[in-house]
Formats: sequence, C-alpha cells, structure tokens
Amino acid sequence: MHTPSPGSQPRPFRRTAPWRSRKPAAAHDALAGSQTFRDHLRLGRKGLAIGVDIGGTKVAAGVVDAEGRILSQAKRSTPGNDPRAVEQVIVELVDELSEGHRIWSVGIGAAGWMDLEGGTVLFSPHLAWRNEPLRDNLQRLLRRPVLLTNDADAAAWAEWRFGAGQG
Repeated sequence: MHTPSPGSQPRPFRRTAPWRSRKPAAAHDALAGSQTFRDHLRLGRKGLAIGVDIGGTKVAAGVVDAEGRILSQAKRSTPGNDPRAVEQVIVELVDELSEGHRIWSVGIGAAGWMDLEGGTVLFSPHLAWRNEPLRDNLQRLLRRPVLLTNDADAAAWAEWRFGAGQG
C-alpha cells in the first residue's frame, strides 16, 4: 500500500467500476453523470431503452420504459470470449427488440472493471476481456447512444429505484 509523504498531493482520481460507496445510489450517480443521460433529460425524452446484461453464459436484453416496466425480452448464448462475436449478438438482440418500439438508447451491464468515462471494459472475469472499447464499438454499430456500467452497480441501482431498497 502506498503511503503518501507529508505534504504530498493525492493522485488524480479516475472513476472506474465497481467502486465501493456507502451511498446506495452510487450507480445512479454514474448514470446521471453521463452525457448521454443528461442529453436524454434535456430533450425531455420519455421513450424506451434497451438494457443488455452480458453474462458468461448468456446475453439477456429487454425493452424498458421510463417507469422500469419490461415490455419485451430476448436472450442468446454468449458466443465465447471474442468481443466482436459478443458485440454481434448484442446488435442482433437490439435489432430484434427494436421492432415496433422507438428506442432512444441502449444500456450495457457487464461484470468487471470499467472505465465509465471512456466506455472501456478494463477487465472482465467472465469473458477474459482487457481494455475493450465496448461503448464506442456498440454506438458505431447500433447508431444509438450507449451507456456502459458494471452489472452489479446496475442491479444495485435498479433495486434502489424499483425494488426493496426504495425510499
């Protein structure tokens, strides 16, 4: 463990996830701090979003409204560790779920350490990914805003917002 010398300045903090916080809304803060989320609110959009959970064995996705109601769901098997193959499965799921819905954005939850500002998966234990620019790749492929977060943080935020953690 590094102990700073007296009078030294702390190194700049770069937010990665998962992070530890006593505040139950830590994931919400990450979402609310994103440019995509701020733009969404500024434009007064109340459209639908697609949430995607990348797991070691399956990729699950669902269309959700602003109240958190799941309107439609789909899933596929995770096609191994290749990031391009996983991206292609996500594109297929988003295309399938977008039929008949006006989708404004896509949220991606994955296990591991994320550079939330840069949209990069720094390390994913289930997929053996290192430094994958997942958000930028998916925004290019989907032509929609994409928000990347850690899956545990997304689950904690959802529980705080919609589940037993309310209030």
